Amino acid sequence: MPYPFESLGSETKYHEGIVYSMYFDPVIFKYASILAIFLLYAEIHFRVKGLFNRLFVKEPEMIADIPHRIQPGKAIPILILINDAHLYPITLLTIDINISIMDKKYHKRFRYCEFIDQPLVYEILYFNLPKRRLTTARIDVSFIYEQNGKQKICHNDNYRHSSHASLETIIDEHPLPRLENWYYGDLHYHSYYTRDQVEFGAPIEVARIMAEAMGLHFIGCTDHSYDLDDQRENYLQNDPELSKWTDLWRSIEMLNRNNNSFVVLAGEELSVGNHYKKNVHMLIFNNKSFIHGSGDGAEKWFANTPENQIPSVLETLDNEALAFSAHSATLPPLSQRLLINRGKWSRIDHSYPRLNGLQFWNGHNMKSFKKGKESWVQLLLLGHKKTIIAGNDAHGNFSRFRQIHIPFFSLKENEHEIFGGVKTAILTKNPLSRATLVKALKLGRTVITDGPFAYFELQKGKRIFHLGDKFPHKTGILRIRGKSTPAFGMIKSVALFVGDCDEKKEKCYYYPADTYELEHLEEIDTLPGNGYIRLEVLTTLNRQLLSNPIYLGQD
Repeated sequence: MPYPFESLGSETKYHEGIVYSMYFDPVIFKYASILAIFLLYAEIHFRVKGLFNRLFVKEPEMIADIPHRIQPGKAIPILILINDAHLYPITLLTIDINISIMDKKYHKRFRYCEFIDQPLVYEILYFNLPKRRLTTARIDVSFIYEQNGKQKICHNDNYRHSSHASLETIIDEHPLPRLENWYYGDLHYHSYYTRDQVEFGAPIEVARIMAEAMGLHFIGCTDHSYDLDDQRENYLQNDPELSKWTDLWRSIEMLNRNNNSFVVLAGEELSVGNHYKKNVHMLIFNNKSFIHGSGDGAEKWFANTPENQIPSVLETLDNEALAFSAHSATLPPLSQRLLINRGKWSRIDHSYPRLNGLQFWNGHNMKSFKKGKESWVQLLLLGHKKTIIAGNDAHGNFSRFRQIHIPFFSLKENEHEIFGGVKTAILTKNPLSRATLVKALKLGRTVITDGPFAYFELQKGKRIFHLGDKFPHKTGILRIRGKSTPAFGMIKSVALFVGDCDEKKEKCYYYPADTYELEHLEEIDTLPGNGYIRLEVLTTLNRQLLSNPIYLGQD
């Protein structure tokens, strides 16, 4: 007998009033459409006159998705999302869901018979899990619908030439590894306020539900600045009233009021000019005023010059605002460099004191991760105090990232930018709230990880120094604690890096390990008078963690 879905019910939301006109200025529309080729998001509704589009479908996007991981004690939330039905209405007849967990199979049918013509409609269905151990669940969602009198069916999505393969999630028997007063989150997420000619995200409430199912405690909502200043009805026209920005803050404040165990941090991913006047992206959190940035938004012909430069933006931020470079080590594709003047962050750009730090770990792109780590270490050795955070740049991708492979011809799928794939963990001894989250990020009380947890502290006498603190002594007691689980592998090695800013080099102290739980205590001496200590951890499944530093020297 199928395991019942109804035990947790379902949650349905309809988003009305966000209707996007199809009657754009033809020159702008042509330019935006051609540019969509190079931005590589999975878009099935745009065509360029005279060019054959193998991906085009006169249907709304229909997508099913699930979290890539399920925390113990949580049901599986199954997202059913239908986008752009105002352009191509359908009648949704039924949703069939088939789930395979080890040797068990479950099936449930949901009947709708509902006409859908809204810009964005979603529903979350829940599947309560039986008793389990670490395993993988495979889920198939079939949409049965009618359009223009013809009945159709699609599996997991209706993108032409996608795999339509089963959605997979890890059913974990252990919670995410952490210690008391530590909390996990994803600090680079795009919601449905990122909505333009080539991309759209999922509602913030969906991200919260998915995040809690994964074991996360907070997210940073960082929609594009060139989307947040658009009119609701036309994403190629600016809105002087900034109603989308106002709505973003209002909806986040409402979510935070209604759920005191989870925090959504409001922000924007700002397009801003670097030292070479190229467009780069900056994550700005907790800044009440909107900052304009549309240099790479492709909204006007050849209008790709940044409106603002990094130092001038940093000068205008609120005292409690945070600013981080976004995917700082990722080199944009040649097409984006040529057409929309995109560049990358340089050492000069990262050197401004008001910039809190870097987000170079952007999903599972290990090439940019290694380059970003090298750049960060160079900044530390030069005496800059920069906090590192992690995020995934997910546009509503919870278990699978679908993107264009060959423009107008083929798609590809990967897990590089999956929501919650890489995480930021913060330390706060007070209950988690927007204020304590902002304070922890500002102080540098964070580690970034794709699996294991670890941190270290220094003690001198009765005083304990945490990540982000300044340690003004030559000797002290070092304490390292770490945890992992079978899903992420045993802790294989712990590396402590001591940076000497006068010598401009790091020394590595290597601690081999073969355990799921680690605690190390030792007395250290002859520390540099001007430097830092940071931690790296690696597991047997090649999952890793980086800590922010404790800084060494006199204030």
